[in-house]
Amino acid sequence: MVIAQEIQEKLLDDDISDWVKFNPIAGFLNIQFKPSFLFQQLEKVGSCPEFLPDESQRKIILEYVSANPTGPLHIGHGRWAVLGSAIVSLLRYTSHQVSSEFYINDAGNQVDLFQKSVEALRQDLDIPEEGYHGAYVKTLAEFNADPLTRMLALQKETLCRLGVEFDTWFSERVSL
Repeated sequence: MVIAQEIQEKLLDDDISDWVKFNPIAGFLNIQFKPSFLFQQLEKVGSCPEFLPDESQRKIILEYVSANPTGPLHIGHGRWAVLGSAIVSLLRYTSHQVSSEFYINDAGNQVDLFQKSVEALRQDLDIPEEGYHGAYVKTLAEFNADPLTRMLALQKETLCRLGVEFDTWFSERVSL
């Protein structure tokens, strides 16, 4: 905590308090840009021609989040969803031709184990040792639906609640 305080005091001596705020927590010093500073920087970027694409600009496909539909999305997926969505928005703002894509990893060993785990519960059998044991697997087993389809729908719902949308949902299984 003492070191964080000393760093904060040194930075304040450099008179950057106009554009950052400090928040020392348990020995860490979180430095955040003030919204007014960020808006000033965005205005500068928006008025600089070097940031705008020229006629030779290529199309961009930005693929992000892309998870196995074998379980709920976790905090890491949420972080990448928000970051990816922000990058897409910034690229579009600067007139880039960008398409967002979610690559559905719905083929392979993990998916097979997931389906076997759900099916084992449906038949009142033990889940394979290397299978999926989360409570959500038991819930999925109660539905008479394809567990991958159901889990993907839940992932889409989570992303929708975050305000993250994709132009393309690309299935690995369909492309095999």
